[in-house]
Amino acid sequence: MLSACNPLILVVLSGIGFFFGILALLSYLKVSRGFCELGRIFRCEDVYFVPDKYAKPLGIHLSVWAPLYFSVMLVISVLNALYGGFFTHLMLAGWLLGALMVPYLVYVELKIARSLCLYCTIMHVIILACLALTLYCDMCGEEWSREHPFIYLG
Repeated sequence: MLSACNPLILVVLSGIGFFFGILALLSYLKVSRGFCELGRIFRCEDVYFVPDKYAKPLGIHLSVWAPLYFSVMLVISVLNALYGGFFTHLMLAGWLLGALMVPYLVYVELKIARSLCLYCTIMHVIILACLALTLYCDMCGEEWSREHPFIYLG
């Protein structure tokens, strides 16, 4: 049975976050619209094209930051699954950094763009879930299960 503190869960969630980050980037670049435009509430294009002062921290558009962030977290999650130790602390710091950005990102969606980005919302949920899981496993006494982290046969 898969334990809640199995590092593979964070690897999978990071991979899913990276996938949605790529979808958001492709949508922003107008390569693909995907399923991000759903009615009047979910209109990713409205979110992508808010003024640059909101959308381009450090001069790089948020749709570029998302896949970069999740690719880094994917690598850190794999290293955590294999080695633990320092990588567990680095992973916690990464999820915390992401979670600290979520309120700002939701503010930009709701107050500036007056619309939601479905891909972004999925990524926000993944970041918060990964932070909650990491905190639970690291600070509440649960042990990360690292014995054969990538092999589950029951």
